[in-house]
Amino acid sequence: MEAPSVDWLPYLTAKGALMGLTRALAFELAPKGIRVNGVSPSKADTDLVADLPDRVKMVIAAKTPQRRLATTDDIVRSIVFLASENSDFLCGETIRLNGGQIKI
Repeated sequence: MEAPSVDWLPYLTAKGALMGLTRALAFELAPKGIRVNGVSPSKADTDLVADLPDRVKMVIAAKTPQRRLATTDDIVRSIVFLASENSDFLCGETIRLNGGQIKI
């Protein structure tokens, strides 16, 4: 497991909390016909990483089996899937958009 940067500690903590909240809300709301799911992208080419040097972004992409950062289009397509009838039985899950990265 790769150690996270100290600068990212609050972000990673919040991301983990959202995964727990997603499951808890799904358990509570599913009987009422309300599905709750989440999308958890790995490093994406957004403003959050805009200040990282290009070399750092290239290293991050190289550690990803697809050899790139997530794009906003990748994220949007996952959200559209969750909003569609194709995901009607999906509830309490967090889709990890990670380009094939496996984190333990």
